[in-house]
Amino acid sequence: MIDLDLFAGAGGLAVGLHEAGFSPVHLFEKDDIACKTLRQNIHSTHPTLKGDVLERDVKEVQWSELGRRVRLIAAGAPCQPFSLGGKHRASDDERNLFGLAQGCS
Repeated sequence: MIDLDLFAGAGGLAVGLHEAGFSPVHLFEKDDIACKTLRQNIHSTHPTLKGDVLERDVKEVQWSELGRRVRLIAAGAPCQPFSLGGKHRASDDERNLFGLAQGCS
């Protein structure tokens, strides 16, 4: 079984998952700078993470290709569509990915 972290960012949630005993983790992140940080945290002399960095947009993942059962899905979905500090466009914002899970089985 595998554990997934979607929208992994720089890895804050992934560190917590690792500390809680969830690994190895597939870390999905599309931002290249965040992916560099994730890789550094995995491959450093004092790693804070274990797992594989998958530098891709979760909207394009073919989930059936994982080939293993998933034990845990953690996700820090983008909050900009709902942040009161911005335009607060919610479901009208193209960054709103909360509906991405609809229809998944």
